[in-house]
Amino acid sequence: MDHEEEKEYYRFTKRTFAIWTPFYDLFASPIARVRDAVANSVDAAMGARILDVCTGTGKQAFAFAKKGGEVIGVDLSEAMLAVAKKNNTFGNLSF
Repeated sequence: MDHEEEKEYYRFTKRTFAIWTPFYDLFASPIARVRDAVANSVDAAMGARILDVCTGTGKQAFAFAKKGGEVIGVDLSEAMLAVAKKNNTFGNLSF
């Protein structure tokens, strides 16, 4: 993939997720119960630092933040991150 193709891929991805953002949590709701199970399965010591890559609207990051430690969520989609930031009530979580 050349540089222009790569740039177009990222532009396409950002546009696609911007369109899906208002509906994403609704479509992902069937796996909502899994979020806490994933956070519980990670053997992170108290005070651990967790990086949630492709955090989307932040649901998995919220589950990690409930367990304590410092959590950082990153995502390519600024629209998804805007939702995550709006819903963030955790002092130990940043996007």
